[in-house]
Amino acid sequence: MNNFLESLKKVNTFSAGEPVTEAQIEKAEFELDLFFANDYKLCLMNFGQVSAKNVELTSIINVKWLDVVKTTKEARERFMLPDKYYVLEDLHFDGALAVQEASGKVYIFHKGTLTEHSDSLLEYVITNSSK
Repeated sequence: MNNFLESLKKVNTFSAGEPVTEAQIEKAEFELDLFFANDYKLCLMNFGQVSAKNVELTSIINVKWLDVVKTTKEARERFMLPDKYYVLEDLHFDGALAVQEASGKVYIFHKGTLTEHSDSLLEYVITNSSK
């Protein structure tokens, strides 16, 4: 996983926030009744909230539109996001969201439809930060 962290730091205009503790992650997983993918947990524990060109990932943070628990609960209520997914990023376009499941796969969720986007968080960030 060190390759993952190093690769993420090399993404165009990478910036990070405050790392999150394992206890905070467990609490968020409990609140959402799911498990985060390993790459997302690693990202949270090492970088907290990550931004790169065209990408602004959720985290466990006191900012409503960036907090994974708040955004996921809202997506479940407003858009009927299935319970096994959590919001990685609000794409700010017509309710479209980038979501991830415990396996690590990333999907675009839009108008009730899930479309597979990437096999991992790193692939998602690299793909979207190069646009």
